Amino acid sequence: MSERGIEAEYTRRQAPRYDERISGAAPLDPTVGLLAELAGPGGRVLEYGVGTGRIALPLARTGIHVAGVDLSGEMLAQLEAKDVDRLIKVHQADMLTVSLGERFDVVVCAFNLIYCLSDQTEQVELLHNAARHLEPRGTLVTETQTINLSDFTGNRIVGPTHLGADRAELVMSMHDPVHQLLDRTVVDFSDGGVQTSYMRFRYVWPAELDLMAQLAGLRLRGRFGGWSGEPYTATSPHCISLFEHNQPIG
Repeated sequence: MSERGIEAEYTRRQAPRYDERISGAAPLDPTVGLLAELAGPGGRVLEYGVGTGRIALPLARTGIHVAGVDLSGEMLAQLEAKDVDRLIKVHQADMLTVSLGERFDVVVCAFNLIYCLSDQTEQVELLHNAARHLEPRGTLVTETQTINLSDFTGNRIVGPTHLGADRAELVMSMHDPVHQLLDRTVVDFSDGGVQTSYMRFRYVWPAELDLMAQLAGLRLRGRFGGWSGEPYTATSPHCISLFEHNQPIG
């Protein structure tokens, strides 16, 4: 199966229960607050990998004009079912090639989106396309998880991520340090049976991300260890990076 085929199968399996699975993720208020501040009152935000609208919907409810791009029809169906007021302008398209013919104050690639592209060339293409949709003085925001290599034993991890009376979840990961790849399978045990999902990720280090952004005509403006503006340190679990055009464009 091709890499895009793997991604499509993953989103197909995850879409119906995606919101439930990540319900324990970090609170969204700081995320929404920072994006709204960067966009400004009545600003315009484009989210790549908008998915079920986890970020886009609460952001749009603040008065920000939000557009979203996602290739997964299953994920977008979940978003549209929740977006009863049609606040989000949705585009089902490939985020590497989509051309909306407009620019935004903020373009956001959250929740390890760039990792979902397991080829470095495609990761650079994503940043190029984001730059093309960014206003001259706009901000590209990326969120990436810090990979702690000490968590791996023999380049492998097997461990539970959820244990409950009616459901358990087991995650198995294999690490390819040469190509910075993580192969990850999630096994979900519940009363309804056993379900599995597989995804391949390519992680990037902050310095590498900065260089890829430079290739896309962007430069680093700021970096945080969380959405509340915490300093980014060697122990930060997340990396929030803010990029801008190297030079204002017409």
